[in-house]
Amino acid sequence: MNRCRILFISNLFPNPLEPHRAAFSRHQISALSEFATVDVIAPIAWTTRGRDRIPKSRSDLGCEIFYPTYWYTPGTLRSLYGKFFYYSIRAIATHLLSSRTYDFIYSTWLFPDGFAAARLAYDYNIPCFQNVVGTDVNRLLPDSPLTRHSLQVINQSQKIVAVSKALKQHLVKLGVDPAKIEVVYNGVDRTIFRIMDKQAIRSKLSLGDNKKYILFVGNLKKEKGLRELASAFAQLSSNKENGHISLVLIGSGPYEKEMRELLITGGVEQKVIFLGTRTQQEIAEWMNVCDVFCLPSYSEGQPNVVIEALACGARIVATNVGGIPELDRGQGGIRLVEPCSSDALAAALDEMLNAEIVTAECDFICSWQENAEQVFRIFEESGASDL
Repeated sequence: MNRCRILFISNLFPNPLEPHRAAFSRHQISALSEFATVDVIAPIAWTTRGRDRIPKSRSDLGCEIFYPTYWYTPGTLRSLYGKFFYYSIRAIATHLLSSRTYDFIYSTWLFPDGFAAARLAYDYNIPCFQNVVGTDVNRLLPDSPLTRHSLQVINQSQKIVAVSKALKQHLVKLGVDPAKIEVVYNGVDRTIFRIMDKQAIRSKLSLGDNKKYILFVGNLKKEKGLRELASAFAQLSSNKENGHISLVLIGSGPYEKEMRELLITGGVEQKVIFLGTRTQQEIAEWMNVCDVFCLPSYSEGQPNVVIEALACGARIVATNVGGIPELDRGQGGIRLVEPCSSDALAAALDEMLNAEIVTAECDFICSWQENAEQVFRIFEESGASDL
């Protein structure tokens, strides 16, 4: 039997300038390469500084990866982004599709990535599958041009793989047939995100035994609830009963400057540690030693950082949005609050900081190999080819 071949198309994929970009895509595609030969088209926006240092192609993760330039008009003509994306990748896609036999095309992010993937699938009569991960669905409003384009992509696809039930429900409300959507939760790299010896890690990181740590991991964007986190942390720090607490931020992004200003205004800047971008191994260590992991986002799909924190045995305070409530199995390790409320966030953090230690209930979390197996089974059962 010939080995199946997949063409994966998405800007959500690592590149030499951004090796940690979209880690979930890297893990899933690497795991899928155990079942099939995977070629990747991962366009780089023309506005990316230093993109001339990125090779046109390279081999990595068991895949051949191509990096064409994505040409578009920043901030304007957004309804044409799908066509811009399509024409930006058409040359390399045409070369690959004409010289190699693909069983199907797979894409992450409905528009513009999925739009281009679906059009190529139509051009070459190849079944197409879409992976939806969060904002690409949550931003869709009834009767908007973006929604119409996205629904067109869905109509042209064999199946939609959603990372949470909440995303599926949102699409169903927009008129998508629920039978067309399969829910497959993202996995974790169990060799990295696992329960470790907390004392050994604390010693390695030179952390004091009498200190408590609240950890945030993610893009430093306002939409991640950083304003509320800054305010909530200032409230907690003013309560002497909480003792010595520190806020640790891992990540980078456009909101960092304003976040620092908010912390200075709250008088707590000396208690906050900005670590910037860190490796997954370092993140896993901090998830093991933190007293509470916090993600106060305004909206989410199914955030990998929460799944990874659970796998590390962390207690969680997060907002009741997207697929996050689906991770709460009623064992007491997760507290959910409504978004945009610093008071509610402070109360939940205070409760979890002082709660008895709860053993994490994380048996339901799958590995990336298990995730890829579920996704590949969807391809098989949808009759994409004689796999």
